[in-house]
Amino acid sequence: MPAPDNNYQLTTGTSVAAAEVSGIVALLLERNPKLKPADIRRILTASAKWLSPGERDDNFGSGLIGPLKALQLADPHTAADPTAGTEAAAAVG
Repeated sequence: MPAPDNNYQLTTGTSVAAAEVSGIVALLLERNPKLKPADIRRILTASAKWLSPGERDDNFGSGLIGPLKALQLADPHTAADPTAGTEAAAAVG
């Protein structure tokens, strides 16, 4: 992430994550404006890479966001329509 004096810095935490997820949600809605909040949640969760042994935990949440997979799941031209609650979109829900 850009930092003062033309440097970069490693930044973590929910403040950074919220900005990244918001950007990806904007791309999902651009790809498929018919998505509802529940659809977006299913897509983000189904496309995340699990970082812990369980399905979700307090340290990693639902995992590392997978923007490419999320955009593929949101594409209204694919067989797996996320607004229809298909198996692909509802894999984790």
